[in-house]
Amino acid sequence: MSNTSTVQVTIVGGPSVAIPWFQGMNAQQALEGAYAQINDNAQFTYATQYYGPDLGYLAMMINETYDSFTSSAAPFYYWEFLLNGSPAQAGIDGVALNAGDVVGFSFEMYDATRHATSTLMYKHLFRLAQAAHEMNRVPLAAHRHRPVLTEPEPSGILKQSHERRPADP
Repeated sequence: MSNTSTVQVTIVGGPSVAIPWFQGMNAQQALEGAYAQINDNAQFTYATQYYGPDLGYLAMMINETYDSFTSSAAPFYYWEFLLNGSPAQAGIDGVALNAGDVVGFSFEMYDATRHATSTLMYKHLFRLAQAAHEMNRVPLAAHRHRPVLTEPEPSGILKQSHERRPADP
């Protein structure tokens, strides 16, 4: 249970822990604090991924359950970052916390309508861009104009450009 001097970190289907809050704390620091306090890889592990300067870092694995994305098959599942029970609008490093806040993570099936304004939409678009990048490494006979994703910028975001090529025979 949280109080005014703690922040609660809750994983749906996993651990929940109250950690000491400090002025200027962000959700990434809360997640790191929960990991340090639990101090048991059998109970709690996580990994984050950087989604560029506008979104920042998001959880991509918790307790060995990874975001699942196969570009050719739905459904897609992602870890959703929640703040006080609502989808967060920024990455874990970009959300400042107040004493008593609840940082949560829930493994959710992606729904384009339901997640249209959440971080899951950006995760999904990022995964689609990665899949397109991989697909463009293989010649496609039927495409005259095809999008080409350049190598990642230092920010980690893939930039898209268009390459005009003659049709493959």
